[in-house]
Amino acid sequence: MSTTATDEAILAAAGRVTDPVRPLPFAFAKRHGVLVRDIAEDSADVVVRDGASPLALAEVRRHLRRPLKLERVNLERFDLLLREAYEAGSGTTMDAMAGSRKKPTWRTSPRTSRNSPTCSRARTKHRSSA
Repeated sequence: MSTTATDEAILAAAGRVTDPVRPLPFAFAKRHGVLVRDIAEDSADVVVRDGASPLALAEVRRHLRRPLKLERVNLERFDLLLREAYEAGSGTTMDAMAGSRKKPTWRTSPRTSRNSPTCSRARTKHRSSA
């Protein structure tokens, strides 16, 4: 096989190969108010929150490499659809979100009878009054 024929075969195959479409990250969808519900060969079904940026829509179109079919919804409806989509699709996404918001650790201070957050200021105050 000649190099020209090989080069032509490689170029022909490269034209048929496409990268798989990755889903939108949860943080992007929530921040920009854009949720992809379905992706077909010729378009993507997208829900858009009121007030979403046209630049965010352009980025989603670029990311998905296909035209978008838009449905506008209010904030409450968008939050409900977003939660349902990401809870159903990936428990790890929601687990990662929950892990990013740490709750303060509460311990009983030996110098007070009530629970208080541990911090240097609280300890300094207790030391000075003892």
